Order: sequence, then C-alpha cells, then structure tokens
Amino acid sequence: MAGFSKDGGIPWINEDFAKADLKRFKQLTDGNICIMGRKTYEDITNYAKEKGFLEKNKTILPNRECIVLTKKEDYEVVDGVVVKPSLRKAIEHCVETKKKIFVIGGEALFVEALSWDIDTIYVSLIHKDYECDKFFQFKTLTNRFHISKGIKTDYDFLQFIEYKPNKYRR
Repeated sequence: MAGFSKDGGIPWINEDFAKADLKRFKQLTDGNICIMGRKTYEDITNYAKEKGFLEKNKTILPNRECIVLTKKEDYEVVDGVVVKPSLRKAIEHCVETKKKIFVIGGEALFVEALSWDIDTIYVSLIHKDYECDKFFQFKTLTNRFHISKGIKTDYDFLQFIEYKPNKYRR
C-alpha cells in the first residue's frame, strides 16, 4: 500500500525533492488533459491560491485542460476548467482532441480509471515514510500491469516508474 495524500495535501510538498516530482508531472501533462475529482481540484486550487500561482496564471495548471468530476450541479470552477459528472463523460469530451489524458486523483478515481484502456501509468515512488490518509493498493496495479521503465533521480529515495498493461489478463 502506498500513501499519496494527507488532509488534502501532499505531505512532502515542501521538501527539496518535491520540485523534481512536480517538474516531471508538468513535463508529462503539459499540453494535455488532466482529469480529477472534486476534492483533488479543490486541493490543487487551494495550493495554487496559497502560492500565488492562480492569480499569476489565471488557472490552476497552465497549458493543460483541466476537467473536474462532480455530480454537484452549478459547481463553480476557475476560468478554463470544465466540469463533467463522470469519468465516461469526461473521456467522451476528450476523444476528439488527440491529446493524452491523465487521471490525477483522487483515490476512487484512480481505481475507476484502471477499468479503462490504459496505455501507461506514471508513478513517483518515494522510499520515505510520511503520514498519509489516502492510499493506493499497488496489488491492484501489479495484477494487470508490469513495470516497463524505472527512472533514477538525483535522490536515492525517489524513482519515477512507468507501468504498462500486461498483454494477457490473469
């Protein structure tokens, strides 16, 4: 089991190595589409406001189309963010764009996305202990996917892992 969040934030966000993790996220998602749940959207928006990014960039993730999933009608979002009621509706919205789609959280959305036809899963693996309240079961991943690439970083405890689907299902 791997933790990825605590109280709506990233527990390691203020550590030096977090810059490498955020840089990789930006490189992967730049010019593409990020789909997220409502809580993830709110967490990112709060962080962007706190750091002054939202005021400066007028959006939460510059140069990326952001789609928030919520069933709340009239849910207010910042300019440029699209609201859809389900992952299916979000993907239907994206189909014509020819852009890559990234599901960036939260916990339930990660699990739901695994039932779709996935090309690659990108994981930042941090070999350090942090207090978390949101987790992902790696067993869920390893049953259907295999590690296709591991990328070392300048930090011994941080790796970028790419998973690809197995050619057969068990």
